[in-house]
Formats: sequence, C-alpha cells, structure tokens
Amino acid sequence: MHEYRDRTSECQRCGIPFIWTAGEQRAAGGIEPTRRLCPACAQLLPAVSRERGLVKWYNLRRGYGFISRSTGEDLFFHRDALPADAGAIEPNLLLEYGIEHTAKGPQANQIRVLT
Repeated sequence: MHEYRDRTSECQRCGIPFIWTAGEQRAAGGIEPTRRLCPACAQLLPAVSRERGLVKWYNLRRGYGFISRSTGEDLFFHRDALPADAGAIEPNLLLEYGIEHTAKGPQANQIRVLT
C-alpha cells in the first residue's frame, strides 16, 4: 500500500509554491498530473478542453443565446446545455462550457454558471 504525504509543489502557471495534500494525491491515484496548478490558478483557469466566456444575450422565450468568447467570436448556446438550477441567464454572466461541433456550426454544451 502506498503511503501518501503532503508535498510542496510549484504552480506551473504562477510559480508560487503550494501544498499538494495527501488527500489530493490519493484522489489522483498517486499519479502526478502533467500540469499542476495552485488552488488560485486552478479556480481562474477553465478545466481542460473547456472555455470560459460571458453571456452576450439570451432570449428566455426562445431558449437560446450567444456567449462572447475570448477569441472575439460569438458562440451559440441552447437552454438544453444549461444546468437545471442555472437561474436567470443575463448579459455578462460568466460561464464555463465545452464546445460541440454540429451541422449548424459550433455551439456550447455542458454549461456551468460561474457567477
């Protein structure tokens, strides 16, 4: 049985040292992640293969809207991609999402409301 101990690591984004706890190591199965981030940077950056953007507009009646992406392009999203407990979707709401390529072009899926 492997014995896990808290270890000091350095964030690969900001360079600040932080503790990689025994519990986090256990949850990862003892396999070191290829990119380890401190808790602050992990909160600031989207998860792997996901993006973050702001709601540009949303039409509640029709159930769709657009997200302003950091690339400058707008991304379509449908209410089906929102979580059931999303609440009011208003302009400038921060979202994290995956991207699905459909016949009509890319659209956001598996949306998570962050603010």
